[in-house]
Amino acid sequence: MEKESEKPLLGAEETDDELGGAMSFLEHLTELRERLIKSVAALAVATLICFVFSQGLLGILLAAIPENVDKQFTSPVAGLMAQLKVSLLGGFFFAFPIIFWQAWLFVAPGLYRKEKKFLLPLCFSTWFCFLVGATFAYFVVFRFALGFLSTFGAEGVKQAWIVGDYLSFMTQFLLAFGLVFEEPVIIVLLAKMELVTSETLAKFRSYEIVLAFVLAAIITPPDYISQIACAIPLVFLYELSIILVKFIEKKKTEQTEQTEG
Repeated sequence: MEKESEKPLLGAEETDDELGGAMSFLEHLTELRERLIKSVAALAVATLICFVFSQGLLGILLAAIPENVDKQFTSPVAGLMAQLKVSLLGGFFFAFPIIFWQAWLFVAPGLYRKEKKFLLPLCFSTWFCFLVGATFAYFVVFRFALGFLSTFGAEGVKQAWIVGDYLSFMTQFLLAFGLVFEEPVIIVLLAKMELVTSETLAKFRSYEIVLAFVLAAIITPPDYISQIACAIPLVFLYELSIILVKFIEKKKTEQTEQTEG
């Protein structure tokens, strides 16, 4: 009779499928080094390509500045630094899929099979929602915000914005909206962890509307157009999240019924 202590905790097939091959600490470091090198190389190549078109990219970003505002470089190297900043920003966005893929190849062997199926769509959804949020912010909210801010100042004094400061402000603005549009991803993640339900989210709806306008007032300039333009997508994304959570709950119920059946 086989001793109970000698029985494997997991079957051979389950162990291979779920946990992947074992690696030593040195092998992990070597693997991490290779993934980092490839990620940095992808970022460098993407940044270099963006630098070739950096004048055009910079022109697109500067087009949002109102016509009544002058644009200035304050040093001989300011123009070069602006193009480098735009190139690095564009390079990161274009290289992100490769960077993510390298990160995925590094962590995948240590994940369970169900975690692998869930993590890949989650990460790409995060990237997609961020890009949608940043795009929406630039083409819809950002221009209204700049138009509002350009109306301030002393009478007879023409505004002149420093390009470097403008790019920093724009990056922070787009980053804020990109993070805001991660709301469905966060809620779906919480639902997957069984920390929230569609019923709970529906009950919290009235509070979420208030929080949406409060958050919009914090991250946008003090004009009602920008705040409404930010709050409305937040409310819409919350309702979308409820629908997604209901779908997840339905799929889980069907899987449970099939297992029990």
